[in-house]
Amino acid sequence: MASTQIRKFNINVYEAGVQEQLEAYKHKTARQKYAKSDHYQKFKQAIYEVQHPDVAMPPLTDLIPREAGDDSDDEDELQIGGVTQDYKCPLSLTILVDPLTSKVCGHSYSAAAIREYLHNSRNQMKECPATGCKKQISLALLEPNKELAKRAKEASRRERAREEDSGDDEVIE
Repeated sequence: MASTQIRKFNINVYEAGVQEQLEAYKHKTARQKYAKSDHYQKFKQAIYEVQHPDVAMPPLTDLIPREAGDDSDDEDELQIGGVTQDYKCPLSLTILVDPLTSKVCGHSYSAAAIREYLHNSRNQMKECPATGCKKQISLALLEPNKELAKRAKEASRRERAREEDSGDDEVIE
């Protein structure tokens, strides 16, 4: 009997906590809900890259309309805009092919180029070849990045289309 009462009490406390969190969430503005969400940031970045290729995404707060209750935009908090994704391997300087991403520093490389750089030694540590990065990496610390492979392939397709379009303007005498 006592365990049933304890269970009911725990359920009531849990449900009250969930209801409190839900009410707090309902009263937040769109900026408060999404501006600091990594998942939303990645989602918006992916959409922005498709709609604005080769253009860096502005800070997320610039893309979310300001509402009453939002913090002032001129506060001291640093806002960082998106990055222009570079789909080139730092070793081969060509578009990434079968990219492997470092679990240590997050840099990505074409699989063949990084394997050659690390001499196919699974545990040999070397400095990351990305400019300015001093982290130590090895093949064991790299993982395939299918999402990046898809984006790199799309960037390659866009680049080829741009080259074909620019070739139409040439006048041959």
